[in-house]
Amino acid sequence: MQAIFQYELTASLQNYVEAIYWISNSKKAARAKDISERMEVGKSSVTAALQTLSEKGIVNYAPYDVITLTEAGLAVARKLVRRHEVIRDFFVRVLSVDSEEADAAAGAMEHSVTDTILDRLIAFIEFVERCPQSGTAWIKDFGYHCDNDACSGDCDLCLADKDAQTTEQGNEAAQLRPSLARYGVGDRLVLIKVDDDSPMKERFRQIGAQLGAVIEIEHIDNDMRTMQIKLKGYHEQLAIEEAGKVLVQPVQGLVAARIQANDEINNKDEATRNESM
Repeated sequence: MQAIFQYELTASLQNYVEAIYWISNSKKAARAKDISERMEVGKSSVTAALQTLSEKGIVNYAPYDVITLTEAGLAVARKLVRRHEVIRDFFVRVLSVDSEEADAAAGAMEHSVTDTILDRLIAFIEFVERCPQSGTAWIKDFGYHCDNDACSGDCDLCLADKDAQTTEQGNEAAQLRPSLARYGVGDRLVLIKVDDDSPMKERFRQIGAQLGAVIEIEHIDNDMRTMQIKLKGYHEQLAIEEAGKVLVQPVQGLVAARIQANDEINNKDEATRNESM
């Protein structure tokens, strides 16, 4: 949270930064009216917040003009959005919480969760999705249970046994792992390798994405030959050509039906948010 604390932004000001970020993503720039409508606050409150954010170097603001984030403001906004989405994804994908409830809870928690906790949430989400046992399921009002009836409670022994059973199949699959460029929107994939000559290798290193991280394909622009992915809570754009240098394999751990159901809910929520803007 260092970059956020650096500017001493209150929870309320952080919400304004996020609002400006999403409006700008849709309309290239924001106006006070857009912010007022999105946050359901009065114009005077918006003006006061924008003046404070301008003084802190977070936004470019002048009365009656469009509002944009400064370079520093964009960096803060990306961190805030990442925090919100990681917490929301944990609730939805791991705990099977309703998307709307998860979104509201994430909005309340994102201002106080540390970077350490955030990184561990991401690691746990990835662990659940990659678990080779593929038998962990959520029971409403109860918790997790393992579908392996013979399980002694020792996950290490269970996973080791599963690995031993699938070594031969895994070796065969390793020879057939396709690149990221061959997958489509909505696919969730495990990062296996990045070619040494790919500029994405350094970018992945900067955001802490190591081998085994989960990649979600969010959008593909066939005209521009680009792909937008979500990795470690960050939204990244890369050329299709570069995606061909990123080797992946499909996520195996989550129950397929639950993934599809959650994604359908999230897609509807995203469409609703876009319409509201």
